[in-house]
Amino acid sequence: MRRNIYRFLPVILFSILTLIFCGCEKQEPTASICELKEVEQAKAADTNTVADTNMVHEFVVAGQKAQFRSGQLVPEPEDSNHFVMWVNSEGITRDEFRLFMMRKRAMTYSYYKTKYDVNDSKEFWTTSFDGETPLERIKSQTKDEMVKIKVQQILARDRGVIDYVNYDTMQQRREVENKRRKEAVARKQVIYGPIQYNEPVYFNYIFSNMIIRLKEKLGLADFALEEGDLRAIYEADKDEKYQKRDEIKVNKIEIEFKRFGEEGLTEKEARAKITEAKNRLDAGEDFNTVAKDYNAGGEVEQHLFDEDSAHSDERIFYNLNNTARELKVGQVSDIITEEETDHYYIIKCAEINDAGYLPFEEMSGIVKKWHVDKKYDELVAKLVAEADVEINEKVYNEIVVRN
Repeated sequence: MRRNIYRFLPVILFSILTLIFCGCEKQEPTASICELKEVEQAKAADTNTVADTNMVHEFVVAGQKAQFRSGQLVPEPEDSNHFVMWVNSEGITRDEFRLFMMRKRAMTYSYYKTKYDVNDSKEFWTTSFDGETPLERIKSQTKDEMVKIKVQQILARDRGVIDYVNYDTMQQRREVENKRRKEAVARKQVIYGPIQYNEPVYFNYIFSNMIIRLKEKLGLADFALEEGDLRAIYEADKDEKYQKRDEIKVNKIEIEFKRFGEEGLTEKEARAKITEAKNRLDAGEDFNTVAKDYNAGGEVEQHLFDEDSAHSDERIFYNLNNTARELKVGQVSDIITEEETDHYYIIKCAEINDAGYLPFEEMSGIVKKWHVDKKYDELVAKLVAEADVEINEKVYNEIVVRN
């Protein structure tokens, strides 16, 4: 019995020293030791002797398994084939990397097709173009995207928005959700969204919702501003973002045409009439006189472009609206065709009135949202720049694009 105690004494002492060392040394949160277990490996020649070099202590560091062997923290053997890269100690698996890489496949092919006029082939991904192969390009872009995604997931986890950042857990939860949806459909219950989530759609769903909740949380803490600060941002940006559209009043000549054999002027006949009107204006005749001669009601037609008409102006009178905003008071346009209304137009700018600004009281929510979006983008850029990225070159080099 005593002999057995002495046999395990080195293990016990090593564990105590390790715990003291980790408790005393100042560590970053992502490198804290969460779990310790001891594994003893005896030499085959002598099962009663335990050499220090064969003593392996396994840890979970930042959510991943690792081993403390001969005084150094090293990945478990299976990790060398499971992970393509690590971002701040969080592993990215082969499957996760491939998922995002394949989303770039069409875009990468389009890039090389446009720039080099090459067609897809068996050798496409490994052919060098100006010193870079499409495979190298797509993998490099995927690597950059994975860093950006992972730092945001880590941030969300650290702020309590999500409780995991690894791909395997996402897959497990997708399977659970798909099972729930399948059972709900079988019971004829209402479900929202697809009956079954595939990987890209499920990731987009959880990631976009994660960012929304993360921004909300940061907006109440790190990015929070007093009303005075929000108003100062509004004042600085109001000329660019919160200025109302000028109110523009135009006089117009309009001639309608009919299609498909309907009664009225054909497009050709209408074009001839509007051209006559334009020739008279170019010859110096008064706009209102010409308008009365050609408008159906014999009157000078008017159109007001303002905030109230903005929606229809963009949708129905797109060309008319854009032309009106380019004119100065007194200027006359060229002939304008508006396909939505089957009309030809000539317009003259009659008035331009400054409509002022959208009030801060109505815009404060948008000001805050844009502020949070800006600060969030700056934070993500900082996290990406500071990220500790480690590439598993062996696995990274094995990844290919399947034809």
